Amino acid sequence: VGSEMCIRDSYTFLIISFSLVSAQLRVGADAGAKYKVEGISSDMEMGFTLGYDYLFNDNFGVGFEYQLNREVKETDGGKLGFTSVYGVAKFPFNPQVYGVARVGYAVSMVLDPDEGIDPSGGLMFGVGGGYNVNENIAIEAGYFLNNGTLTFLGQDFDVEVNRFHLGLAYSF
Repeated sequence: VGSEMCIRDSYTFLIISFSLVSAQLRVGADAGAKYKVEGISSDMEMGFTLGYDYLFNDNFGVGFEYQLNREVKETDGGKLGFTSVYGVAKFPFNPQVYGVARVGYAVSMVLDPDEGIDPSGGLMFGVGGGYNVNENIAIEAGYFLNNGTLTFLGQDFDVEVNRFHLGLAYSF
């Protein structure tokens, strides 16, 4: 029984070690964001995004990100943020520089205050690049687009938010 326990614990350690090798936490600032509803565009305040990517190998994986609500400038205190799940692809150009693409779905859109408006998510994508400062830390920059729908009094309105992202990624 003792050797069986040791073998099982070794496999558990191996599985945990494997899953942590391909993980990446991201935090960054989003600036230059535009909020567009049915063709009418408004600027947005700078916001922050938290993300997590899990790579199955050096190039492909899955992830999610959470945007802290940011204010839409032409509204009276209206704030907006998305939570997205996506597939991620990384394309190394050399050991330090890589390109990255993320495509997925914004599973939710939060509108504060909602005032009888029912927000929902939509398509999300982003393209950009990164620079590996060292084995664990990278700087990333990119352009992201989130889509969603606002339903008000039974009518749907398409929402589009585009933003430029600059952040740090920590791989472990």
